[in-house]
Amino acid sequence: MKKTGFHKNPAGGKGVYLAIAVSAVAVGAVAWLATNSLTEEIEPIPPLEPVASLPESNSTSRQVDVSKSDIPRGENFVVSYPSESSITAELPQENGGDTQPDKPLETVAEPSEDASSEASSEPAAPSWTTPVAGTVVTNPYSNGELVKSRTLGEWRTHDGIDLAAAEGEPVKAAADGIVKDVRSDSRWGFVVEVEHGDVTAYYCGLADSVKVEPGAELKQGDQLGEVGNTSVVEASEEAHLHLGMKQDGKWIDPAAVLGIA
Repeated sequence: MKKTGFHKNPAGGKGVYLAIAVSAVAVGAVAWLATNSLTEEIEPIPPLEPVASLPESNSTSRQVDVSKSDIPRGENFVVSYPSESSITAELPQENGGDTQPDKPLETVAEPSEDASSEASSEPAAPSWTTPVAGTVVTNPYSNGELVKSRTLGEWRTHDGIDLAAAEGEPVKAAADGIVKDVRSDSRWGFVVEVEHGDVTAYYCGLADSVKVEPGAELKQGDQLGEVGNTSVVEASEEAHLHLGMKQDGKWIDPAAVLGIA
């Protein structure tokens, strides 16, 4: 019986494999020749020279001195910046001379609150006027010297002034002030004591119709009372107002204070 079908051919299979191997070798050789040819045609690229980066021109924090000539070209270098605290601003002088550092601004000391409040709390010096209409002094201030009293007939100091005025004439505050006391004195009659700032005034010999009380605040020209004749130590003299003044506990000349000396 005759058999039909495919038969293996050992010799034919080996030939196919050999042909594939030869083709692979040929392709590799062609690729190597092409790569070698391209490599020979391209020249190597020289390395780039390093470039020092400088701050932008509008930078205000640091500056670089670019005028140095001893920096080798084509070599790496590092620029050292000074610290923030060591940088000093310099300005040219107007006359073209050497530069000098800015001078610190001078500060003006402001007055303290305590000083300003203390100054504002001090009362202003009062203005003065005569407490009666006239300015005639019948008996002046003796400034500690002894003078003979016409009423008592003895030598004693006259610690005030006598201003001529008719009985019943109004007696007014010589300046703004506060009434400290109203009393009937055994020697000076009815007395009104007024504190005018740092000066204390004694209005003596008033009539018994006193019009103010202790603690009353007075304005210059406010009526205190009327001229009387209640002063025992000056009863023999013509009608007048006896005005005495003290400052810092000492008697002073009322005429000088009133501006009639």
